[in-house]
Amino acid sequence: MSNNTNYFEIDDFIFNIDRELSSLSGADQLLDNLEKDLKKSVIDLKSSDEKAKRQLAATVDDAYYTDILAQDDSFHVRTIALCNPATSASVLNKAAQSSKNDKYTLMIIAHNPNTSLETLNEIIVYGGSEEEIRNAVLQHPNCNDILRLKIEDWTK
Repeated sequence: MSNNTNYFEIDDFIFNIDRELSSLSGADQLLDNLEKDLKKSVIDLKSSDEKAKRQLAATVDDAYYTDILAQDDSFHVRTIALCNPATSASVLNKAAQSSKNDKYTLMIIAHNPNTSLETLNEIIVYGGSEEEIRNAVLQHPNCNDILRLKIEDWTK
């Protein structure tokens, strides 16, 4: 008799798993719809006029959108997005690497509170000869003692 009970328990267990898996099938459709909506919003964002993109770059507090705007074709939109504290550290790092010779952009990135220590180190390598850049990095909350010493040694 105990063997029959085990089969019933296994059957109930399998039934519960099937029921839970069937409820997940709706999640796929929901995720597809979200992905389509997100792609549409990105297309709408990229096709917006520059004034709207500038305003959004200054005010949006979502890293997804600031990251898109930080890669915009317009210098002004990119610059405003790079100033926005919502811009992700990884996008700030990419922007620093692609702006090695652009001291203005490096200084903007150095002022963003989301800039990582790694990026601050790179900024010093790329533009450490500029006093404004050194000062921006020294004032950054992520600047540690080792980077401070590196900057002090550089200026001696």
